[in-house]
Parts: sequence; C-alpha cells; structure tokens
Amino acid sequence: MRFRFVRSSRDPSLRRLDITPLVDVVFLLLIFFMLTSNYVLQAGIKVTLPSARDTFTLPPARVEVFITADDVIYMGPRRVTPDELLFLLKDARATRDTVLIFADVDCRHGRVVEVEDVCRRAGFTDISVATRPVEPEPGKAEP
Repeated sequence: MRFRFVRSSRDPSLRRLDITPLVDVVFLLLIFFMLTSNYVLQAGIKVTLPSARDTFTLPPARVEVFITADDVIYMGPRRVTPDELLFLLKDARATRDTVLIFADVDCRHGRVVEVEDVCRRAGFTDISVATRPVEPEPGKAEP
C-alpha cells in the first residue's frame, strides 16, 4: 500500500492563510455579545437626585415615577396628572410590587408626598425615593 502525499508548492504566492473562518467566528461572537448584553437606559427626563449616605439597590421589576424640578410627574416617558398616575399604577400593580420615585432635589416636598399617597392608594406598600451616593470630600475619611 502506497500513500501519496501532496507537497506544498514552493511558490510563496500560492501559500496563503485563509482567514475567512476567523472572520466568520469574530462576527458570530460580536452578534452574540450584542444580543446578550444588558443596556440600562433611564428615561430622558432630567432629574437631579439628592444625595444620601445609606443606599441600597432595588429589583429591576419596578415602577419608576419621575418628579421634575418644576413639579411635573412622569411615569416612564409619559407626563401624567395624579389621577392618571393612580389609574396607571393600578394597572402596573398586577405585574410589579415596587415603586421607585425619582424626585428632583429642587421639587416641592409636598409633591413627593402626594405621589407617595397616590402609590399607596394604588395598593403599593414598597415605595422608595431614589438618591445618589454621597461623594466623600477630598482629604476627609468616611465616618
């Protein structure tokens, strides 16, 4: 039994590395990572949050209510009145059990209390107000 081996050409222009499979794998990986990555997007409502020392994280399945500096209420991207907010919160109560209020640092405290009251009337008991962590002053240690 005799084997025939094909010898490679001695001409260097004929010896090339085929990178087509490499390009295919790179594109497949790119598509995989694009489809499986999480993008955290907040609504386009400008709210400057107050700061607090003690913070915690809420679950992602929550209702987000925004109160701007001029006391306008938004649920998601939609501007709402307190009565509309009550109606929308009652609908959202079926799938979510947490409300997170993003209140601007310059809004009236009365407006925040009004929104909290609407949330309680809609049946929510887990209501939180969003804050941002306090940034330590340079040169000072945390207590």
